[in-house]
Amino acid sequence: MRHFPAIDPSRHGLRAIIVVTAEKIRDTCGYAVPFMTYEGDRPLHGSRFERETDESLGAYFHKKEHVATSIDGLPGLPLPLPPLPRTT
Repeated sequence: MRHFPAIDPSRHGLRAIIVVTAEKIRDTCGYAVPFMTYEGDRPLHGSRFERETDESLGAYFHKKEHVATSIDGLPGLPLPLPPLPRTT
């Protein structure tokens, strides 16, 4: 989180960041790509994690098989999770 000081992790939860080094990039003309607009964040993720404590999140993630690695085999979130900074 030291690389992203403006992000409040207590509001959105922790995210894994994957750094990719690309050797070759391809693109297309884009003629068939639909228009998409950003209308805002969905509130469900934030409201879900606002109800959790460090202990309840740890217990939840320990039950999940896919937390330690991604579906691509990349490292996932470290367990136990680091404590969330609490705003007062």
